[in-house]
Amino acid sequence: DMAEALLDRLAREAIDEARDAAATEGYFSAQVDMSIDRNTKPATVTLTVKPGESTRIATVRIDVAGPATTDTALGTRPIATINEDWGLAKGEVFRQAAWSSAKERALATLRASPFAAAKIVRSEAAIDPDTRTGNLSLELGSGPVFRFGDIEIEGLVRYRPSIVRNYSTFRPGDPHGQAPL
Repeated sequence: DMAEALLDRLAREAIDEARDAAATEGYFSAQVDMSIDRNTKPATVTLTVKPGESTRIATVRIDVAGPATTDTALGTRPIATINEDWGLAKGEVFRQAAWSSAKERALATLRASPFAAAKIVRSEAAIDPDTRTGNLSLELGSGPVFRFGDIEIEGLVRYRPSIVRNYSTFRPGDPHGQAPL
């Protein structure tokens, strides 16, 4: 029941969508051909995708700005962990899902440290389809150090506040972090 003009338009759009899907998997030079067989009922649309060679990561640059870079006691370990656990090594195939995951993991690592307000300041995946290379750069802003304050206990009926305080793994003034929480 579809008009031929609509079928033609949707089939042309499918070419772009197939190219976009191939690009998310690292194939930025994919060739997509489309044909429509109108002799079948309903008409049959065939997309042929030749992905070509995959794009590989040429360089990775991770920068952290803010107090985490100057507070060596609190910033050194999370920054080192970000670099050690980075999931996209030079030479690997670039995939959009892996790029997104690596950025989120880096941000989560910094936020789990005393730099709970960390954020992504800039991220770029510069892809050169001619050379099939990707240059990745990520800049994280650490934000300030967060510290634990006093524990305020409300609503206890059966237990004394000292019991709750005895289970605390941190003291007021200790650096915030995921592990103590």
